[in-house]
Amino acid sequence: MFPLLFLMFTLVPILELYLLFQASSSWGFFNTFSVVVGTGILGAYLAKREGREILIRLQEKMSQGGLPANEVIQGALIFAGGLLLLTPGFITDILGFSF
Repeated sequence: MFPLLFLMFTLVPILELYLLFQASSSWGFFNTFSVVVGTGILGAYLAKREGREILIRLQEKMSQGGLPANEVIQGALIFAGGLLLLTPGFITDILGFSF
C-alpha cells in the first residue's frame, strides 16, 4: 500500500506540474490557466448536477423499500470525480471526467 501512496502523492504531482509547464510554454500562460480554471468550474457544476440526480434516485429507491447499492457507488464515484476535476492538472481532469 505504501508504494501506491508514494507514487500517488509524489510522482503524480510532479507529472502534473511538468504537463502544466509544457502546456503553458506551447499554449501560453493565460490559455493554460483558463483551461485549468474552466475544468474546475465545469467539474463543480457537473458534480452538483449529477449528485442531485443520484440523491433523487437514492430517495426513490429507499422509498420503494429497495437497497440503493448502485446509487451509493455512483454517488461515491461522482464525488471522487468532482474532487479530481477541482484538482488542477490534466491527468486528474482525465480521471475526473472518466468517473
